[in-house]
Formats: sequence, structure tokens, C-alpha cells
Amino acid sequence: MNKRADAAPANAKEQQQDDGAKMRSKKAVFLYIAILFVVVAFFILLSYFMQQRNNTQLNQLHEKNVSAQEKIENLQETNLTLTEQTEADQEAIAALEQQIEELEAQIESIRAEWTADVQQTIADEQTKYQALLEQYNALIEENDIKVENND
Repeated sequence: MNKRADAAPANAKEQQQDDGAKMRSKKAVFLYIAILFVVVAFFILLSYFMQQRNNTQLNQLHEKNVSAQEKIENLQETNLTLTEQTEADQEAIAALEQQIEELEAQIESIRAEWTADVQQTIADEQTKYQALLEQYNALIEENDIKVENND
């Protein structure tokens, strides 16, 4: 019986040790699970903040893209306006060049007419001058003859 009495306290000790080991084992598992939970929660939070940062950057890029597209549209409108303005200016220049050519042709025509008129006037005046000169010479001769006859 002694053995049994000794065995019972030994069994109780062993059972206490087993219970203690099981409790420590349970505590270790609980601690391990708690640490894993904290790590998972940390990674979830980290993932959330990274997603927020990515969303912010994506929104900024989207705003820049929209702004760039607006600038492109404005530049295209300006380009179209300037192209139309250039075409209108080129048409105006062509019209003015045509007017210049027409005016130069008119000037040349008037110059030719004027030159012809001046030459005709000069010829007419020379003819009149010659006629007057002949009359003058004739009068001088007549006066010379009269003066000689009177002498």
C-alpha cells in the first residue's frame, strides 16, 4: 500500500506537472495565436494605409491627366483658331497682292497714256512753234524789205 500511497502522490505530482505543462502549452499556443493576430492586424492596417496612399496618388494622377487633357483641348482649339486666322490672313494677302497688281497695271496704263499725251503735246507745240517762228521770220524779212525800200 505504501507503494500505492507513494504512487498516488507521485501520480498527483505527475498529473500536476502534466496539467502545468498543458497550461503552459495552452498559454504558449494562446500567445502564439495572439501574436499572429497582432501581426495579421498590423499587415491589414499596413495594407489599408498603402491602399489609401495609392488611391491618393491615383486621384492626383487622374487630376493631372484631366488637367493635361484640358490643356491639350485648349491648345488644339487655339491651334485651330490660329490656323483659321492664318488662312484668312493669307486670303487677305492674296487679295491685296491682286489689288497691287491691278493698281500697278493701271499706273502703267496711265503712265503710257500720259507719256503719249505729253509727246503729242510736245509735237503739237513744236509744230506751233515752228509755224510761229516761220511767221516771225517772214515778218522780219518783210520789215527788212520795207526798210530797204524806204531807204
